[in-house]
Amino acid sequence: MARSEFEEQYDAAVAGEEGDRAVDAAILTQPVSHLEPAEPILVRRDVTVREAADRMKEKRQGAVCVVDDAGKLVGIFSERDVLTRVVASDLDVRRTPVGSVMTPSPEAIQPSTKIAFALNLLSVGGFRNLPIVDASGKPIGIVFTRHFVKYIVSLFPEATLNLPPQEALKDPNQIAGG
Repeated sequence: MARSEFEEQYDAAVAGEEGDRAVDAAILTQPVSHLEPAEPILVRRDVTVREAADRMKEKRQGAVCVVDDAGKLVGIFSERDVLTRVVASDLDVRRTPVGSVMTPSPEAIQPSTKIAFALNLLSVGGFRNLPIVDASGKPIGIVFTRHFVKYIVSLFPEATLNLPPQEALKDPNQIAGG
């Protein structure tokens, strides 16, 4: 398959040992707090799927963090859960509590967790949302796949700013979902 002029320019812009080292260093040394995590949407187990979905839509996030009475993370409820556990099972969204269809005991990270480690968690775990908790287990942020994509794109500013108009990047904050 023939490569376009754009692909060749892009490869040249990001190629080279110095560029590789800079990207490696950034991903390996920067904490996830550098990604500007979103403020998490917190809900209790008894909130209905409808209420949780409405809050996700309102905040343009792909997941809510489910917390106990002490505010500690006990689960996560995502768009994927809506599809695979609610819609696929034909459950009533107005009556089903998120606690019965959430993913319990989700992976969570600290603000100081390195970006590379968080990316590995997402890749190995096959999920797109990663809560950030404080030392007591209370959610203080959440990162979505879009946060990582935005960060990686920012590591190649010259290559992405010089895209031809038809190849222009969309602002990830303007794209629906998480």
